Amino acid sequence: MEDQIDQLSSVSTQSLISFGIAICIHSLIDGLAVGVYDELETIVILAISIVVHKIPVAVTVGQTFRS
Repeated sequence: MEDQIDQLSSVSTQSLISFGIAICIHSLIDGLAVGVYDELETIVILAISIVVHKIPVAVTVGQTFRS
């Protein structure tokens, strides 16, 4: 029974690598989004929204790699 619980609670290495690659691509797209604008006001608003968006992403990453 304990082995089954360990198997369900553990995350495979392949899943962690896939998740890491997905987060890298996500961050790249966020950076590209900032790069397409040339007005300072728009860049500041987008940068603030990206920083706020990164909070739940960071929590998700932490929880995923913790398990």
